[in-house]
Amino acid sequence: MRAVKVTFSDGDTITTDINGTDIEIKEYYKIGRVFNIGNGLLDRMVKVVSVEILNDIETSYQNYITCPYCGWVDKESWRHSKNDQLTCKDCNRLFKIKRDEVIVYSTFKISRGKTNGI
Repeated sequence: MRAVKVTFSDGDTITTDINGTDIEIKEYYKIGRVFNIGNGLLDRMVKVVSVEILNDIETSYQNYITCPYCGWVDKESWRHSKNDQLTCKDCNRLFKIKRDEVIVYSTFKISRGKTNGI
């Protein structure tokens, strides 16, 4: 989730959470796009005049490589080496990746000289 502040042509602003990359968010709240911010009884058609993304993209300890500039997610992260550089497929910017590996262990009870679960 990303927090965004949207300013409209009548001076009103909203701050809301939205899922998406920077590119997707800016496309949704595109400058000049008209929104109805009425209350259900009265329509208020206003244009977007500015969009500000308020929080950084979470890029540490994610399941997939995430572009720190725009939030693009590489669903084929496993293809890259531990420490590599990657060019984002959305914003075309270069960034460094670091893969952290976690080792976990499982143990099993031994009964009658045999191991269970292996």
